[in-house]
Amino acid sequence: MRRTCVLLVFALRHPQRVIGLNLACCRLGGAVTFGKAFAPLLRLAYSADRLFWVFKKLMPTAYSQMMGIPKGYQPSPQQAEAIAAARDLPFPLKPRRDGAVFDGFVSNLAADRSPPERLAVPTLVISARDDPLAPYGFAANDLVRCAVRRC
Repeated sequence: MRRTCVLLVFALRHPQRVIGLNLACCRLGGAVTFGKAFAPLLRLAYSADRLFWVFKKLMPTAYSQMMGIPKGYQPSPQQAEAIAAARDLPFPLKPRRDGAVFDGFVSNLAADRSPPERLAVPTLVISARDDPLAPYGFAANDLVRCAVRRC
């Protein structure tokens, strides 16, 4: 998520230094954020390695959905192997805590406030309709505003 924010802000501030943007699975717009009062709670949650490990073991489907796997998805054997490996990537959580809190309360807000319709460079946005972590509707709405501005 931080990468989207950095890329958008850099391209808006320095269009002469950017040839184009490729934004894949990016969080654009939507303003789905939590109040800063939730930051300590999120920080605490990201310190609970054992709790998340138990969640992963006892509720693998719910954990997979939290990780972005669509409900009802039937992976091939190779995909199932990759998904199993991805489930372990966040562990340990504690070293990622500060970055997750930063994303939730700083960079997501900055990305929401960086109007993509002001981009002066060619931009490719790749977004999946079933991605629960980077909602497709937000990207689609932002891109419609961009297309209207350029017509």
